[in-house]
Amino acid sequence: VAGGGVALLRASGNLKATGANSDQAAGINIVRRALQAPARQIAANAGAEASIVAGKILDNKGATFGYNAQTGEYGDMIAMG
Repeated sequence: VAGGGVALLRASGNLKATGANSDQAAGINIVRRALQAPARQIAANAGAEASIVAGKILDNKGATFGYNAQTGEYGDMIAMG
């Protein structure tokens, strides 16, 4: 599993459920945001704009593509170590 919260961020993008009512929809949105939180917090802690980092990761279709907070670079998280 790639680091930097990439797997959880990608899981949030695959969460397509809408819920049968507004309470269920709210719960699904809470789970979606919780899945995004680790990657966004890592980016913010590194001084990057969390929304931009999350967007770039999700725009790239590579399963291990992510943001290296130490170097500020994007790339294959497995290859970058």
